[in-house]
Amino acid sequence: MFVSFTCNPKWDEIANAHRFESGQNVVDRPDIVSRVFKMKLDALYAEVKNGTAFGTTRGALCIVEFQKRVLLHAHMLIWLDRRQGSPDQCPNEIPMDALPEFINGIVSAELPDPAVDPLAYVLVDEFMVHGPCGRMNAKYPCMRDGVCSKRWVVPHNVALLKRYQAHINVEWWNKTNLVKYMFKYITKGPDRANVVVHPLGFPPGGQDDGQGVDEVTEYISCWYLSACEAFWRLYSFDIHVRAPAVDRLEIHMPGMNIVTYPEDADLGDIVQNDNYRKSMLTEWFAMNRLHLECRELTYCEFPTKYTWYSDGRRWVRRAHGFMLGRIQHVSPSTGELFYMRMLLMAVRGAHSFEDLRRHVGVTHLTYRDACQARGLLGDDSEWACVFDETIVWAIVPQLRNLFVTILMFCDVGDAGKLFEKYWRYLVDDIVYIRRQALRNQHYTMPDNLQKTFLLKELGHLFSNNGGSLSSYNLPDAVSAAGPAGGNRLIFEETSYNKQELAVEWQFLHSRLNSGQTTVYDNGMIVLAIASSGVVLFCFLVVGQRIRALRYLLILMKGLSATFDVVLPAIHGATRAEIVDVALSSSPLWSHVKVGCLIENMWLSADGLTDDENAELSKFSDWVLAVGDGTLQAQKRERDSEATWMTIPDRFLIRTDGDRVDALIDSVYDDFVAFHASLEYH
Repeated sequence: MFVSFTCNPKWDEIANAHRFESGQNVVDRPDIVSRVFKMKLDALYAEVKNGTAFGTTRGALCIVEFQKRVLLHAHMLIWLDRRQGSPDQCPNEIPMDALPEFINGIVSAELPDPAVDPLAYVLVDEFMVHGPCGRMNAKYPCMRDGVCSKRWVVPHNVALLKRYQAHINVEWWNKTNLVKYMFKYITKGPDRANVVVHPLGFPPGGQDDGQGVDEVTEYISCWYLSACEAFWRLYSFDIHVRAPAVDRLEIHMPGMNIVTYPEDADLGDIVQNDNYRKSMLTEWFAMNRLHLECRELTYCEFPTKYTWYSDGRRWVRRAHGFMLGRIQHVSPSTGELFYMRMLLMAVRGAHSFEDLRRHVGVTHLTYRDACQARGLLGDDSEWACVFDETIVWAIVPQLRNLFVTILMFCDVGDAGKLFEKYWRYLVDDIVYIRRQALRNQHYTMPDNLQKTFLLKELGHLFSNNGGSLSSYNLPDAVSAAGPAGGNRLIFEETSYNKQELAVEWQFLHSRLNSGQTTVYDNGMIVLAIASSGVVLFCFLVVGQRIRALRYLLILMKGLSATFDVVLPAIHGATRAEIVDVALSSSPLWSHVKVGCLIENMWLSADGLTDDENAELSKFSDWVLAVGDGTLQAQKRERDSEATWMTIPDRFLIRTDGDRVDALIDSVYDDFVAFHASLEYH
């Protein structure tokens, strides 16, 4: 689970402290704010650990973050145990079909009923409702392409909300690929900035007292230190807390352990002192030689039963508590050290480095040979194990570098098979960047295009290290792209959301009339042209108000008795020249089948009165007569033929004032009074 806990400056403990001195507010006492938030956070973390908040937990991680404002907040990652219940009552594992009910019992994302639980309703409304955003506030930070990227009611736990009366976001996540994102999110660190230091009155790189251009400027990487963070650190409050603790286990080749000694120590004494030769790994070997029970544990499992004392450099049996062991990450490019780590993850009770290489009475010369003898290698299984372990915590660029490193510096039998197995884990950021570039979060990139961009990235990495894709049985980017290649237009046209289109198709197909259904059922590709010689241009920018409205009505005489064509506009051309470039003059026209739709869809709109239907029918008949050329036209002086026609008064908007305002008032009734209403739009 993910929990975000934000300080509430209205807590009674903070508000009461301000009353001791008049005129103070929350920003004046960061010391009080820090201490109160620390007490609240400790209480919440204790509830999480002992199972009061969400149930029995297997582990928890808490990190405190500081904002430029006064509000402190903390992020928690919580691992719940599938076995829930009191230890005295033999807790049972939650079955999968009962898991949704269990989640609903600890996470809520809806407004409580004020009649049933008025306190919960007030608290959710005050602390857990997101907004205002949407049309009411299009510039809100959550707005993306005109749509809110967050939910209105933030997921929460009602019991914790009542107890702490603050913003406590509670999210349930159950996918391993989210673990990597959540760790990256909560450990991103504070906001940083680059600051350049230069003499007062001189710009960076400028003249300095006539001594010439200063080519070396001092840049400092720093972060903003708020007042609350300053007091938090002065009080020595924890910024990072986790349970259970994790012990990082040393790994090294024989005689190559890291030695730390005082600055004034005599190097001769250090070389002669055997205590400096001891490490966590060598003492694990020693414990296995001395104690039979130690031989049941691997090196990684050893901290669960024993504690390492760095002062005496020895392992001691654990009296209480629990700790996990984790061997430090080793790159495959290190060779033998990498294979030693594989053995330490699998071998129990090894007595020495040599014994670690022994299997079935045979001591192998190298750690790789020992891995091979134990069946840890073969069919590239060792590299699959590396990726299975690394994809849980590493970010995508690190995974791509790891893939290139393994192929270039390790013995991989089938690089193509390894690529096909793990390529999807290497493209997450590529798909994200593409969606951002297209400004379409629903864009679905086809697999062949994902591989194309991935292979281009891998190609750059191979090139930087003196290699190439072709040397490792990998396809090149061109062949992986397929017929689409790198055409951006094809990318955009293939980025449909199939699920949304299926729903939209069901809705639109159900509203087709008989003529439209005939055209659709015949499988025609429809070329939409104007239904008459009337073209209406109406440019609207809809936001919190209409910014511009332009209206242009062009009347043209229809050129055909069977259908109407909107002619192209050619500046200074004659009528014959305009007709010559019309659609009907194209050589493709002989392949076009014309379908006529004669039913007026305006008249089938819901909610129209008889008078409105009659008015729309008259307007539709008049527009159709204009397009068909059956309306009587008038000839003016110097015209070669009659091309002018009179618009009936009932279709005109008469005004002596501003024409644009008159059009707005005609289209939008009472716009000034109701423009802020969502229902009005």
